[in-house]
Amino acid sequence: MISSDSLCISKSGELKGEVSAEHLSIEGEVEGEIKAGDLYIRSSAKVKGIIKYKNIDIQPGAIITAELIKTI
Repeated sequence: MISSDSLCISKSGELKGEVSAEHLSIEGEVEGEIKAGDLYIRSSAKVKGIIKYKNIDIQPGAIITAELIKTI
């Protein structure tokens, strides 16, 4: 598990597992469970798994195969 206040997964980045961050930006590939306060999924991103978020911004072109769960 990766936990951080702020995290950016770059275009060349790949992560399998659980990630938790208050501010999370994804440009690369993530497979697993994501927990984020503010989540930014960029157009180059590929995300698969479960996404739990408070606020989300998804750019056109992103590939998402996931269950989205809004938290309070």
